[in-house]
Amino acid sequence: MKLSAFIRDNIEPILQEWENFAKTLFKAKQTKKILRDHAQKMLLVIAVDLQQEQSKSEQIAKSKGLKQQQDITDTAANQHGVMRFNEGFSIIELTAEYRALRASVTKLWGNAKKQMDASDINDLVRFNEAIDQILNESIDSYSSTKEQQIRHLATMISSSPDLSYIIDLDGVLLYVNEAMSNLYQKPAYDMLGRVIYDLGNHIKPKQQAQIQSVLDTGKACHGDQVFYSPSGKEYFFEYIYTPIFDENGKIEAIAGNSRDITERKQAEDQLWQVANYDALTSLPNRRLFSDRLDQAIKQAMRANKRFALLSLDLDRFKKVNDKLGHGAGDILLQQAGVRIKACVRDMDTVARMGGDEFTVILTNIGQVDQVKIVADKILNELSKRFQIKNEFVDISASIGITLCPQDGMEPEALLRQADKALYDAKNSGRNQYKIYNPNQSEK
Repeated sequence: MKLSAFIRDNIEPILQEWENFAKTLFKAKQTKKILRDHAQKMLLVIAVDLQQEQSKSEQIAKSKGLKQQQDITDTAANQHGVMRFNEGFSIIELTAEYRALRASVTKLWGNAKKQMDASDINDLVRFNEAIDQILNESIDSYSSTKEQQIRHLATMISSSPDLSYIIDLDGVLLYVNEAMSNLYQKPAYDMLGRVIYDLGNHIKPKQQAQIQSVLDTGKACHGDQVFYSPSGKEYFFEYIYTPIFDENGKIEAIAGNSRDITERKQAEDQLWQVANYDALTSLPNRRLFSDRLDQAIKQAMRANKRFALLSLDLDRFKKVNDKLGHGAGDILLQQAGVRIKACVRDMDTVARMGGDEFTVILTNIGQVDQVKIVADKILNELSKRFQIKNEFVDISASIGITLCPQDGMEPEALLRQADKALYDAKNSGRNQYKIYNPNQSEK
């Protein structure tokens, strides 16, 4: 029996023998049915090839591994190589697949023949040549597909506006794309082989910690960070560092990708500014003041610290507004805000609540006299003459003061108490401050 006929007649035993060997190679990459279908197609293609007569020149070419112009294995082998690459097989696994087929056919046919004559040996030689040739063609198509994918991927990454780079375990750059090169204002060849932490940016400690986290956990790390280019321009990036594993599951490198979110960050900051600051005076508005007051209360509870809340109204502001107009009133409010802020520390808060109403949070105070000194300073500054364009105006202020925690710990209650003290100051002649007295009935 010729080998071509043996293969066709014994497809099932050959496949079973091959399967027993191959299942240790491919694990769970493919289902049994898909593996069998692929092996069966390859065997039938080889059987047809063995059945064809060969000229002397064809035999010589075949023995040298040269592909024939119209070789029947060509299309099947190329398709198989492409398919195996797309299925995630390695080149070693692809080679092992053909080795398993070779071993299965050779073993079973040897058992069946017992003794081989010259014709049988010739068939076996042709079979091995066919296996070698179809393997070469599969490897060629596998490699071509892989190279094509690498070119496509490299082009995509290189042309991406996002920063893409790869570093080894010591932080040495192995790859940078064009966007990365442009940001650092260095050609790629001048960056490769250098430690990424030493490229001159100020985020080195944070970057080292993030990359070390990837190495320690084997998990991706992401977040956002500020970056200053060599020209001094400020950028904001959101980033992700992803571990690259070798075939043994060990981290061999880290891939970094960073996206420029500068415009988005600036827009977010602008929206936050609009939402939390008074457009006229640039002081915190009611919303941000409420948050600062909550934080002050929490700090007082946590660290056993005192703070004072001052509620302030400008005296005679309405007369200025009516006489000189709203534009002049706005200028007066701006100047008043500047003077009040100059009377307190950076750690304190001055807010405009609306109209001519201001509030002040004096944090971490010691004695009540400290608050009185600040209140006197504010009154003194606001009693000084204001110049609005070509006009000079005189105003004063009334201030109500409440203390936390001795007067309470609830924001609404503290505001109500400061307002009560403010009304007492106004009713007592204005241009003065009053400290909230819990023993005085509220009106």
